[in-house]
Formats: sequence, structure tokens, C-alpha cells
Amino acid sequence: MPSNYVPVMSGTGAPVATCILGPRNGGGKTILGIVPEYTSDCKGMQFNAVGNQLYYDMAYNWGMSYNEPAGWVKSEFDYELRLSISFKDTQTGKITPYYPRISSVVNDTGATETIKPLYIMYGCLEENTLIKMSDDTSKKIQEIEIGNEIMGADGEAWMVKNVWRGTEEELLVLSVGDKLIGLTHNHPLKVNGAAVPASALTVGMKVQMENGEYEEIISISKKVYNGNVFNLDMAPKDSAKENVIKNHYMIANGFVVGDNVLQNDLEA
Repeated sequence: MPSNYVPVMSGTGAPVATCILGPRNGGGKTILGIVPEYTSDCKGMQFNAVGNQLYYDMAYNWGMSYNEPAGWVKSEFDYELRLSISFKDTQTGKITPYYPRISSVVNDTGATETIKPLYIMYGCLEENTLIKMSDDTSKKIQEIEIGNEIMGADGEAWMVKNVWRGTEEELLVLSVGDKLIGLTHNHPLKVNGAAVPASALTVGMKVQMENGEYEEIISISKKVYNGNVFNLDMAPKDSAKENVIKNHYMIANGFVVGDNVLQNDLEA
């Protein structure tokens, strides 16, 4: 968080937060049609505010929540812990809620009582970013839904397995030729055949574009942003096809960018 932001504290001295433990959007199905969701005030999360940073230990609350609601052990889906945490700008007094998501890794092997390794989704694209669809049309990323087919950078159709949405206050804006794209600092683009986060790019570097060519970045700037940001989880349209993480690239505003799966692999 910016240095002038501090967590909003309750009268008991604990950060003001809400926790919801439930199935991840599009993350699977339930065997008996039961999709339990557990909401708490996060008291068991053991939050610890230090300056403008907020630390939390979710082991206790996660384990309790997982075993307590009816149907958890009968379910087959990926787990997600959604947090709502309020921060206050000490300079303006403005209070802003943040919504980080912590999710289990995709698991298609059936019901389990073991929580899988977790990752946090960071990088996303500006809400009006145009994503190339499998029929060669374009659709704003904020309008894309689970089950839609998008065009991968490999020229093949991919299914949208999950849609991620969050808020962001600052984006990087990259300019290549007459094309622009707004994205978060951690969102990967393709440079020399490899995924590189936007924050590591500099003017003059070449990124891959929709035509397959690598073109030079003309400018990189920062943009104050108050809208939603989105990211996608791609999966091969043909379920029998090998799902190789390094191939998880889509076309956004004419740029070749990674999806959420590739990004989390890059940050692991």
C-alpha cells in the first residue's frame, strides 16, 4: 500500500475486514449441488497492522471454516477466500476498501480435505481492454463471461474458465505504434518468447503483437485509475489437448499478454 495508507481499525483494535470462504467463480462443480459459503468478521485471521502494511495468518480461520459448513467435504470445486479490507488515506481522510482474493490452485481430481497451495491474483487489464474472440470479433474484457471462447496468441480458440475482477488506483500505459494498453504492474507481456511483467519493461524494448512480430515500446506512463480491472483464466477448448502454461497468451488491444494462469506461474 502507499505509505500514507493505513488499515482502518475497529474499537477493539482489530482491522476492519470481512472474510468470505466459498467456491471460486467458475472453479468447478459440487457433487450434490451444495455450494456452501462461510462469512466471518475475520477475527480468527489474526490480523496484524504494521504501518501501512497488513499481515494476516489465515491458518486458523481457514481450517475452521473449511470443516464447519455442511457440504464442504462433499464438494468438488476450487476454494477462494475473499477479503474486504478498509484502508484510510492519512492525507485526505478518504477510506477505500480493497478486495484481495486468495484461491486454491485448480484441482480437477475430485473431493479432497486437503487445501491446495494458494496464490494471490494481482495483475489485470483495464476494464475497456478489447480481447480478441475466437470468431475474430473483439469484446471488452469486462463483458467476457465464463464459457466464452477467445482467440489465443497461438491462433487457436481457448475457453474462458474464470473471470477475475478487482479495483486498482494506478495502471501502466504502454504505447506501441498506434496501439495503447492499460494494465497493472504485474501483468505479463511476451518479450523474446518469455513472459515479462509490465513493471520490468522499458522504452525501446520489443513486445510481441497480434501479428506475431515484436515491436518497439514507444512510451510507458502511469495513469491514475478508479475503475475495475479484469483478468481471465484460459483453458484449451479441446479438453484432451495438453494444457501448457507457457502457451496461456491472449490478444488484448493488439498486444500479446498472458492470462491469470501464466501470471501466477511467473510469480510462483
